[in-house]
This record gives sequence, C-alpha cells and structure tokens, in this order.
Amino acid sequence: MDRLGIAKLNGSNYSIWKQKVEFLLVREELWQYVTENRPELDAGPGAADGARARLWDNGDQKARATIGLLLEDSQLNLIKGTKTARDTWESLRRHYEKATLTSKVSLLKQMFEKRYSDGEDIERHIFEMEDLFERLTLAGQDLDENLQVAMVLRSLPESFNTLTTALESRSDDELTLELIKSKLVDEVAKRCEKVPNESLLMAGVDRRKLVCKYCLKPGHKEKHCKALAEQRIIDEKSEDQSTRRNVPRARSARREILEEYSFLARRKPNFSNGWLVDSGASSHMCADVDLFYTLDNTVKQEVSLADGRTTSSAGMGSCRIVLLSPDGSLNRITLSEVLYVPELKSNLISVKKLASKEAVICFDTNGCGILKHGKVIGAATMTGGLYSLNMD
Repeated sequence: MDRLGIAKLNGSNYSIWKQKVEFLLVREELWQYVTENRPELDAGPGAADGARARLWDNGDQKARATIGLLLEDSQLNLIKGTKTARDTWESLRRHYEKATLTSKVSLLKQMFEKRYSDGEDIERHIFEMEDLFERLTLAGQDLDENLQVAMVLRSLPESFNTLTTALESRSDDELTLELIKSKLVDEVAKRCEKVPNESLLMAGVDRRKLVCKYCLKPGHKEKHCKALAEQRIIDEKSEDQSTRRNVPRARSARREILEEYSFLARRKPNFSNGWLVDSGASSHMCADVDLFYTLDNTVKQEVSLADGRTTSSAGMGSCRIVLLSPDGSLNRITLSEVLYVPELKSNLISVKKLASKEAVICFDTNGCGILKHGKVIGAATMTGGLYSLNMD
C-alpha cells in the first residue's frame, strides 16, 4: 500500500483500485494522458511544437509510471509492451472488464455464497457486496437495484428475520439499497448499545453474595446443591456408560486429527478456573477437566499457539458456566464442543463460536459485553491486556 493508502492491484481489487488511481491521476493533473490521444505535434529539431511535444511525452511517462508502481509484481505482465499511459490503462481495463462466462459464473458464485455473521462489521459486509455488484456490471452482468437489495437481505442470518420481514413489506420503490444499508447499520448499532449510564462491565456489583452456580439460588454453594445431586443421579441412570467421561463414544470410533488455532498472548495472569474472551480462538478451550459435565476423550485435535508451540487436545465436551451481568443477575449458559487442553494456562471463550450461536460481542477500551437477543447476559473486564470473563 502506498503513502496515499491505495492498495496495489492484486487481481481481486480492480474495481476499487481503478477508482482510487483515477482520483490520484486527476489530483496530479495526469488523467488527460489516459483519456486523450497524443496531439499531432512536430517534435523535430527547431520545430515550434518541440517544447509542447516534450512536455506531453514527459507527462505521459509520469502517468504511466504512476500506474505501474501501483501494481503488484504478479500484474506487471499485463502491461508488458505498452508505451503510453493510455495503452497501459486500456490493457488493464480489457483484462479485468472482459465479459466472459467464466468471470460471470465466478462472481455470481461469490455473491450467492456471501454471508454475514453476527458480530462482524456490517458496513464492511455491505461494501463487499456492492463491490461484487460493480464487478458483475463490469463483466457484463448488470443487476438492477431490486435484485441487489434481495441479495443483501439474503446474506443475513436468521437473527435478522424480523427486520427482513419488515423491510420486505415495503413497496419496491421504497426498498432502495441506501435504505437497506441505513436500516442494517442502525440495527447492528442498536444491538451493541449499552444500557444508559451503565458500563457493560460489572460496576458496583456485590459479588460476596452466596449464590449456587448450578441452580442460581442463594444460600448455598454448588457442591452442596440438592438439585445438582439429583440431576447427577438422573444422568447416571439415563446415560449409557460408553458415552460418559473417559469412555470412547460409538460415533467417534476413529481418531480425529484436526487443526485449531488460538492467538492468545503468552503473557497471562493466573486466572483460577477463569475464562478469557478470545477473538482469535477458533474453538472454546478449557484446561480444567473438572469443569466438564460431558467429555469425549477420543477427540484429539491439534492446537497451534501464537508462540509457535503445538499441543493436542485431550478430548471434547460441554461445560456449564455462570455469567455475571452488569445488573448483578446470574445467567447460566452451556458451552458445547469445548476442547479439553490441559496445557493451557487459562480457559478460552471463542468469539467466533459465540457469534455462530447468534450472540453479539461488543468490545470497548475497558472490556466487552455479551448480548443475546438484545439482552446483556455477561461481560468481561480488561485485565493485563486480556478480556477476563466476569463470573460469580
């Protein structure tokens, strides 16, 4: 990327590259060398037009060099043999704007596969959709605005169904792409709004109150909970022993070797049985076997850490945890497909996995909040550069 913030042409960004380079050439007063042919000037010795001819040729080569310097090395072959800025520009245009069936099919496939996930940047998603629409137009497949609107709405997850239904009830004249963009940006912002005058972090919450982490009732701890004891008896009677801890499950008879990634920084405080919210982890991970209420020891997945070390999980299962919300209420949630990784120093909550369950995670400089259906169900505090989940 150059000093003006223009990413070099790399084969997949032609549409936006073309606009930015045009703006640059206009600003540098070089655009005329792309849009106009060289005037018929006599550049011979002593000719009256000699100075003008040299001035044009110098400007033309400057424009050509500017274009060439904004290409990745892999794209330079596309302008090989061109002598003028106009020829250079046209060579790139013919290559990227050619209307072939292959290019149309490829772009249409990308458009139909494009999906937005809760927690992602909605404005970036819409920009990428619009870029696909423009690239299709350049390839000779023009989409009318109604179809563009339909494709954007189609790319949304089920959590947007209420908004989508409301928008689809409008007339075609009202349902413009600009309206859709405005409504979607407002909807995502509303989901991430904080409660007025209250941080997503727990502030002033009395955490000394004795509350059971299982039944959420006050007055006793989890290890003395009658409801938990009764549930364990039921589980023992109803579950076949082959599906419980330390016994292979029938459906997982073969050893599975998959690769997962955790980008947790190595500088970590000692969080005893705590959980860290990790935007880089592709799976939930837990180092404490006692926190699992189901565990399949046959699932072995390779885990790559940020410092280059590689370790392997010792199983996969489910964990129940109790989140402390900003208003002091407790919310018990179940984390499924949690990797058991004994070597981890802290347990990890994967933002990607939470988003796949239609949770919305909002980050700020002090911590982050976890929202479900518009309600804040938990929060994490920034501690030592990491987001430590607030738990009772």
